Amino acid sequence: MTRKTRRPDLRADDHGRSHEDETGGGFPRPSKTLLLVGILGLLGLCCLTGTLFLTPNVLTKLQDASRAKARRDVERLRQAAVEYQVQHDGQAPRSIDELDVTPALRKDPWGHPYTLELDAEAGVVVISLGSDGAPGGEGHAADLSSADDVPSE
Repeated sequence: MTRKTRRPDLRADDHGRSHEDETGGGFPRPSKTLLLVGILGLLGLCCLTGTLFLTPNVLTKLQDASRAKARRDVERLRQAAVEYQVQHDGQAPRSIDELDVTPALRKDPWGHPYTLELDAEAGVVVISLGSDGAPGGEGHAADLSSADDVPSE
């Protein structure tokens, strides 16, 4: 009696290609959906890892940029206060609203209004309360004052 060797069952898919029966040898083909989910998962993991390393730097740069803008604004407002005094016979402005500045210059980068104070030595002092909007603070929350930038004579 001759023994027949079993040939793997071949069947054609919808596109006319033949595939081995699933009981046959070889690795099963991953579905396109599974492959897509794997790729998206890998991309998500890469983005998350990058975000963990880059976000602190980006936030620090944004905070530094906000403080730099506030410093420039404080100086512009101080100059506007000096001009006001010249135009009003030495009388100091009582608030930012009396200065001839754009509405955008009336609030600091964090949305808090700038304030004016009179100082015997520095004259009109323009103040930003920093990112926290409260007096004092440290780091990026520290107050900015035009009196701090007055050059000593």
